Amino acid sequence: MKTKELHYVNAGHNPPFLIHDKVVYMLNEGSTGLGMFEELPFIHPGKVFIPGNAMLHCYTDGITDVENDSGQDFGMDRLREFLTSKTQFQNIEELHGQLVANLFAFKQTRNYTDDITLLSCLFKSK
Repeated sequence: MKTKELHYVNAGHNPPFLIHDKVVYMLNEGSTGLGMFEELPFIHPGKVFIPGNAMLHCYTDGITDVENDSGQDFGMDRLREFLTSKTQFQNIEELHGQLVANLFAFKQTRNYTDDITLLSCLFKSK
């Protein structure tokens, strides 16, 4: 908290979004998926500065893989657009509720095929 640095390793999951003033940083650094190899072939830890009023969003592919009746997936671009349009939110629960409603409307009559998990953090300025 003192240095405002986040040290992370992405272990083969969708890259989290760090959003500040509608600028999106993708937290890509890491390794291959855990459990794919007996020994990880490499690990590249990442480090990023967390500005005040930034939001961090970690999510599963169950969100990005939601499909609509036309077979289009929700995808990372739609998720990024949704999240960057909500940077003024100070209530994470409300933001998550709106995303779930957005996904529900997007999927039309299709069923969900995977878990939908989103973990968000708001780093408030002092």
